Amino acid sequence: MKVLKRIITILVIIVAMVLIIAAFLPSKVDVTREAVIKAPVEIVYKNVLDYNHYRQWNPWGRMDKDAVHKLEGNPGTIGCSWTWIGDTLGTGGMTLTQVDKHNKIVNRLVFTAPQAMESDDIWTFKQTPEGVKVIWTTANELSWPVNRLFGLLLDGMVGPQMEEGLEYLNDYSKKPKKSQLVTLRLDVKGMTCEGCENTVKNAISSLDGIHEVTASHKNEEVCVTFATGTVEMDKIAEAITGVGYDVKGEKIKSEKTKGEKVKKGQKKKSAEQ
Repeated sequence: MKVLKRIITILVIIVAMVLIIAAFLPSKVDVTREAVIKAPVEIVYKNVLDYNHYRQWNPWGRMDKDAVHKLEGNPGTIGCSWTWIGDTLGTGGMTLTQVDKHNKIVNRLVFTAPQAMESDDIWTFKQTPEGVKVIWTTANELSWPVNRLFGLLLDGMVGPQMEEGLEYLNDYSKKPKKSQLVTLRLDVKGMTCEGCENTVKNAISSLDGIHEVTASHKNEEVCVTFATGTVEMDKIAEAITGVGYDVKGEKIKSEKTKGEKVKKGQKKKSAEQ
């Protein structure tokens, strides 16, 4: 009995010491990595600002390809959001909270599972002769006691993943030459508001190789600019029909020379729904 009491006493002392140590640990921990990306600042900035692009190069998204993602709001505008649920990623989301064009982006990052934690996802950009200097910081808010103890490991755990992410962003931001871009114009039926436009733009932008998407419910038109050889045109049509809208026709123009027509081999027949 005395032995049991001693064991319990020792455990209580250990727990008390851990709690006391945690109380003196910082409540906020920043993890920062930086890189020079050899691409125009407007391209790098857009690839971070627009969640449709962010999720393509994001290192954690690559770790959990079966995760379910949901984008809401007009991409690249304050208040738009991206949420996810996955076995590896857990449950969480982020919301765009601050924008300084081509200079700074701040997202509010909230994890709810497997462990609750909140952070600011902060990006700064500066054009240099060598390329764009990108500084990526996660400013983590640590609750007592578990997250504060976890904070001791954050830099070693998250830092290498952020370094990978910057490498992926560098590769993703290599802009194809103008001659490699084509624009597809689609007649799309069923859009009735800006929300419909955003739904269509988000669906198309999630495809690889997409560089720009515009949509007009008033003109019943969607224009998609993409790099040749990176996405099939029927996949673009499927992305639109997949969110509940009808594609009635398509026209393609090359970006090589303004108004220049694409060779017949590059055209696809109109898809009648």
